[in-house]
Amino acid sequence: MEVKKTILLVEDEILLLLSNKIKLERMGYLVLSANSGEEAIILANVDSSIDLILMDIVLGSDINGISAAEEILKYREIPIIFYSNQTDAEIVKRANKISSYGFIEKFAHASILNTSIATALKLFEEKKLLKAINM
Repeated sequence: MEVKKTILLVEDEILLLLSNKIKLERMGYLVLSANSGEEAIILANVDSSIDLILMDIVLGSDINGISAAEEILKYREIPIIFYSNQTDAEIVKRANKISSYGFIEKFAHASILNTSIATALKLFEEKKLLKAINM
């Protein structure tokens, strides 16, 4: 039996957070949630069970998703996928400067979301394996 992967879902809009949490759980993931960048930073740094972060870029808090991701990656190597309905070139360019594992439009079909998560998890595991081999 395969161990379920744990996703930290970061979304400040409560209805979207709940609907995406349910969607991800139906795909077979365990889902933790944060509704601010600050909360995401704390959870990512204290909960080692988190395998991937699905991060909204525009958060209604003092810190946006890109800044939260930068802070998390200072202390922990973890795959982060940005998801947002903000697809203007400047935001995407800034998100691409961070070591992320992709960018998904917020209302993408469940199959696209699931494939993107599975790919990010696989790439991250391969990266860890290569790093271990080269040590």
